[in-house]
Amino acid sequence: MMAKRLLLPLLICLLAGVPFLSCLIDGGIFGAGPDVVSTLWGMWWFQQEGIAAISGVDSELLNYPYGAKGTILSPSSALLWSAMEPVFGVGPALIFASLMQIWMLCLGCFLLARRASFEFYACLVAGAIPLVGTYLFFGVGEGSLVAIAAAPMVFGLYAILQMETEQWRYAFLGAFCMIWMALENPYLAPVLPGLCGCFWLQRRKGRPMVVLSLLLGSIGILYIASVFGASANPDYPREVAGQQVRLLGRVWDIVELPWARMSGTEFFWPRSVRWTTDAVTATEAAGGRYLGLSVVLLSLYAVWKEPKSRPWFGFAVIGLLLSVGSLFHGLAFPFLFLNGVMDSVARPLTQPTRYLCLSVVGFALCCAYATSYLQQRNARAPWIIGGVLLMDAFLFGGLSLNAPITALPK
Repeated sequence: MMAKRLLLPLLICLLAGVPFLSCLIDGGIFGAGPDVVSTLWGMWWFQQEGIAAISGVDSELLNYPYGAKGTILSPSSALLWSAMEPVFGVGPALIFASLMQIWMLCLGCFLLARRASFEFYACLVAGAIPLVGTYLFFGVGEGSLVAIAAAPMVFGLYAILQMETEQWRYAFLGAFCMIWMALENPYLAPVLPGLCGCFWLQRRKGRPMVVLSLLLGSIGILYIASVFGASANPDYPREVAGQQVRLLGRVWDIVELPWARMSGTEFFWPRSVRWTTDAVTATEAAGGRYLGLSVVLLSLYAVWKEPKSRPWFGFAVIGLLLSVGSLFHGLAFPFLFLNGVMDSVARPLTQPTRYLCLSVVGFALCCAYATSYLQQRNARAPWIIGGVLLMDAFLFGGLSLNAPITALPK
């Protein structure tokens, strides 16, 4: 039993590396396209400038020889890459930094399931769910690893739930994760403060911890927003789209372009993946938002059989609603209003599909509920579920992907 508890998590870690194998053998950079290259350049820039690049620094390298002020996204990945690149090289260091983001997300889902008092195998299913779909691996290869940086959100969610125990250390952990999330991926910065508000409304225990965490975290997020706002080109989003819609007595900006949104069915129905290098233009890349048909069906089963899974399913649905963008078949959706808030704080957002990370986490916990329910009726259920998830991953999902490789200059 102990051997299985050690080997099975290790197996999940090894499976996460399957899509990267060909790139590791080739020696190039995993993925292709301007976002991948610019993110890698940003890591090199961080390596040159040092820790100051996290809080904003005037750098001659950014716009040589005139200079500009810049900040780095996903500083944890940049730190890891900067430390590993001199030893292992550019490509392998980038692969390991990407894997670390994926591993941390899997670990976060596992910990959330453990907090719900599930048995080991149900927790293991939750930890494996991020690998089933194409979303994470396509995100790394097409939009860079910054697009999938979501671990602070999961750890922060764990801290918020633990505040019910009325232990003050979780208030500080939650605040730290809010600030860390804003640094890693500004798209997900509003998630933890919003969850704190929901927790405060629904629970009686732990309210003082929630208030302290929200206060400290919000101060940090506002500071980071001011740094990013000073470093970014404020005209960029409107140059991308430039569309508007009149609603509720005011004019709202639609910043994201149509291909940056998720269609209604692609999160559960597999499609052919088309990378930037395969498309006529970079804007035609598609098919990387599949989360797994098996995952969605298992989650629906959990909602039917286990009422406690419904808040997690609601969390996943929020991610889906945000991912379809500002308008869906002519109707206004939550991303439109979120962007209105973000525009007043820092700058609007252009990639609504980054909120699919919420769906990955929500579905992972739903699958843990379903696995636990079925395991009580059949001890072999976790193994059957694991086999179905693996088939989905290897036939249609993330473990089936063959990403393009960008050759390094000689």
